[in-house]
Amino acid sequence: MRLTITGAAKSGKSTALRRLRDTALQATWAHILIADGRTARLGQAGPGERLRVRTNAAPEDVIAALTAAADRISARHSTSQHSADQQRELIVIDDVHLYTQAKAAKNAITTICENAGPSDVIIVASQREVGAIPPAARENINTRLVTLGDGYFQLTAIGQPRRQGRVSAAAPLAAADTLTPADLHNALQVRERRREPTLVTRYEGPAGSGRTYALNHHQPERTDLRIVFLDVRRLTHRELLTECLDRCGAAKPNDATIPDLLDIATIALQSKPTLLLLDNTDAASVKCRDTLAALLDSATEAAISALPPPAGRDRRDPIAAIRRRGHLVELEPISDKRANTLIKRRAPHLDTASRKTIVQQARGNPQALMAYCERVSTHGEDERHQLEGLKPPARWLNILVILCVLVGVILVQRHIANDTAGAILYGVLVLVMWYLRPIFRDMTRGGGGG
Repeated sequence: MRLTITGAAKSGKSTALRRLRDTALQATWAHILIADGRTARLGQAGPGERLRVRTNAAPEDVIAALTAAADRISARHSTSQHSADQQRELIVIDDVHLYTQAKAAKNAITTICENAGPSDVIIVASQREVGAIPPAARENINTRLVTLGDGYFQLTAIGQPRRQGRVSAAAPLAAADTLTPADLHNALQVRERRREPTLVTRYEGPAGSGRTYALNHHQPERTDLRIVFLDVRRLTHRELLTECLDRCGAAKPNDATIPDLLDIATIALQSKPTLLLLDNTDAASVKCRDTLAALLDSATEAAISALPPPAGRDRRDPIAAIRRRGHLVELEPISDKRANTLIKRRAPHLDTASRKTIVQQARGNPQALMAYCERVSTHGEDERHQLEGLKPPARWLNILVILCVLVGVILVQRHIANDTAGAILYGVLVLVMWYLRPIFRDMTRGGGGG
């Protein structure tokens, strides 16, 4: 078996590696080579020897040991010895990238991975394969373990179904003969993922009712939850899963398919108690809806936001299955009275004119209300003037002025035969209107009084 263990820092690589190493050491090996780049430890044992562990080992010693192992395995491979089981080797290298900067180490690991027999066990660990393990060696890897945090992992082996689970460091060690691609999950003490439905709160309301605001201010039952917020409308199917992994601190495998990403994302969500917030759930594509259901089941608690379901019996609701899982909280645009109360609580120093302007512009949307409140509080009266709308008569006055200008232009054109004089007059008229524009705008502003 040729196994790589990869994962982000603090994702559980060392825990998984130690368990597999201790499991392997229960068996008899012709040669043993164990190197830990982080603690500069080197352990070796030959036929009939006890494992000798030396600390503060220099990288040159590890490279020399790898080269010797490569020579032994290569010689055995070339002679096709029938006693391969009696000559099998155990090689475990942690933080392999610390050694593969040297060409000799790259060549040795490539040779080992190319020529190792079925009874040999080769385990190398690093945060990522690319850049740490030579490409020729990666092509001969038959088992890959990706750690995702808090013991959760995804196991992929050639010819075997993909498996997910959780390493139990405290569980008794499995038998050494479980170190095969087919049985490796038993050596790691797989715990099946839970499948019971997750408690979901759904916030529904028309546009402007503050669904996103309500979602961001959702109060979970537990206070120790990690928060993962995903906007379904903004992200594609693949981007949704990738961002979920990023927010969970999990590493994305290279060339992962969407089913692979979903498997990893569901495990990553379970790696810590998590509150999953899904905004604009009604915008999910057909293929994405099952993904959302799987993500919701993997979270400790969850809340979603969506537009109300379509009205009428003949209108199908594309996310009906998701809606049925959740406790409904209906939202409506808040009243002006409630909006003023929120503004006074958030920014009690604002004057009546500012509050009136904010209420008019927010139109009952609590998220917009808080945003405008913050802007006016920070920038003062100038920002309020930017938010103020025109009075209804001002729109008609604008139209009237435009009509007057057009009539004036037509009259000038009829009474001035000289094209040059007409062009000059038109230019003067445009400049005058441009300079009068700010004055005209301030005269037609609304919201000046309380």
